[in-house]
Amino acid sequence: MTNNYFKNITALVCLFIISLHLHAVPYYSAKPSKENTTPITSVYYGALSDYVRWVGNEDSKLGSLLLVNSINSEFLAPNLLCPVDITVDNDFGTCGADITSAGLTPTYDIPSVTSLTWTMTGAVTDFSPGSGINFIPDYTFPVGITTIEYTAYDGSTTETCSFTVEINDIEDPTASNPADINVQCLADVPAADPAVVTDEADNCGTPTVTFI
Repeated sequence: MTNNYFKNITALVCLFIISLHLHAVPYYSAKPSKENTTPITSVYYGALSDYVRWVGNEDSKLGSLLLVNSINSEFLAPNLLCPVDITVDNDFGTCGADITSAGLTPTYDIPSVTSLTWTMTGAVTDFSPGSGINFIPDYTFPVGITTIEYTAYDGSTTETCSFTVEINDIEDPTASNPADINVQCLADVPAADPAVVTDEADNCGTPTVTFI
């Protein structure tokens, strides 16, 4: 009876092991040697279809490789992240402000991104080439609000993000007062004439002179 008991237990254990190996993902006897540093449980072989994930204890010799593009679609997303919205005052004497490329550059996770493009709408209209990896260089933005949208494509997944650049004009227009005049009677006071002001100026164009 004891022998039959142990035989039954052995058979159950074997069936359990077989069922593990018949799982939907293949099992391997050793971890792959080519690893990414982040995340620690990922392996990358250079092509989108080979982006795989090691599942198992980090020190274990028994684990599985998941083909991420067919099993875990979330892992494929470029995870495109745009900078935060930018709000600055105009550069003195100009109708805009210079923003460095570092403040305009997004980040993404997947190394297989093949295309990164951008568009600008609003205060200025501009766009990048339609292919390749494109970052906005140092750029002079005019006063107003510009919306920037980046689009990343990794061969199968497209992801977009956007942010705004707002430039505020804080400079007042300038003009010189007309020269003083002396009159004896009220009737001799000339009518208001804004045309006597001839040196009006502003950093964002020519201001309009009016009488108050």
